[in-house]
Amino acid sequence: MFAASRAIIVLLLSVTVHAEGLQLIETKAIDGFYIGVASSAFTTNDTPVDDKLIFGVWKTTTNNYAMVYIPTEPEYAYQVELLDTNGTAMPKTRLGEQVGRRFFALDTTFSSEGAQLRRAYATDKPGFPSQYLFFPSKPGHGGRPVYSPNDLFDIKKPGRFTLRIQFQIIVRTGTGKNKTAHIVRFPPLDYPLVKLDTGKAASAAQASPLHLRAGDIQWSEAREGVKVGIRWNTEQFPGNGAIIVYVAQATTYSNNLVDPEADQRFEYALRDADGKPVELTKEGKKYGAALQTSMSRSRRISRQIRLWVNEPYQLAVFRMDDCFELTKAGEYEFEIRLRLLKESGKELLPVIFDPIKRRLRLAPAAKSKEL
Repeated sequence: MFAASRAIIVLLLSVTVHAEGLQLIETKAIDGFYIGVASSAFTTNDTPVDDKLIFGVWKTTTNNYAMVYIPTEPEYAYQVELLDTNGTAMPKTRLGEQVGRRFFALDTTFSSEGAQLRRAYATDKPGFPSQYLFFPSKPGHGGRPVYSPNDLFDIKKPGRFTLRIQFQIIVRTGTGKNKTAHIVRFPPLDYPLVKLDTGKAASAAQASPLHLRAGDIQWSEAREGVKVGIRWNTEQFPGNGAIIVYVAQATTYSNNLVDPEADQRFEYALRDADGKPVELTKEGKKYGAALQTSMSRSRRISRQIRLWVNEPYQLAVFRMDDCFELTKAGEYEFEIRLRLLKESGKELLPVIFDPIKRRLRLAPAAKSKEL
């Protein structure tokens, strides 16, 4: 399908790490524009084939922005193929066969009979991508569901794969009567994916808090020999998913750490696209209490944190719908500051981590009584 050679593709497979830990795999710049792809966790590490992918468009020139037009139908927007480690293409499903079917039929006339287009602003500073890949209409659905690569390809065996994607956008230049439009077609981008073993033993290990995909967790800077992190889990929790909090060794000297009471482990906030805080529910107000540094000896011993090297430990979990009064769909910024205690003789000293921020695409809350 793609004319680019494997040698060229290997050169394009590089991860760029931007501010706030955002990781992108990016195309080569064409006409001053480039595209970056990440998983829904905003990382590129060990992305499972059943994860949803997102992308964004940026420009190489500085101090301004440019308006571009993105085809909203996968039939026009991009071409895809999935290769195993031997370079063998995986067969497509019926859905997969629709992606890229009219890739070369895209035109610049902006006709109502042509491809549907969405305006987007390409800036010079990469932020969190907001465009989902793979959303063809599905019979029986009122909206436009988002599909994962696993929905588009018949992947029978576990292993590592490469999703090869070629994007195209429309760019307008000039002003007034001199305005013209042209297609910018990017070279193929290679995005690494992994299909995990779904056998019973493997499934049990992967579900354990001690056997997590590191790419799913966004970590803080280390303090006192440990790091803390969060994972947004939308696969096992309905609605807007749950935030899972982890702690893990960062060095070999993470000793004498104590887990605070559940209501004191962290303080958090959720802000909408305008920066306005989202109101907490009754359940959500249970967290964020002042950190107490007094605890009985028996209680202190029972809450000591014992870690193994390279094995994250689940510290807390809470559902977004249970904690925040979410009334409208949109992009949100979640911020959390995690807290531990450290034994120093008979005293307990606070260990405060830098805030972790994460962009989330959320819908109106669906309440649940059980976790």
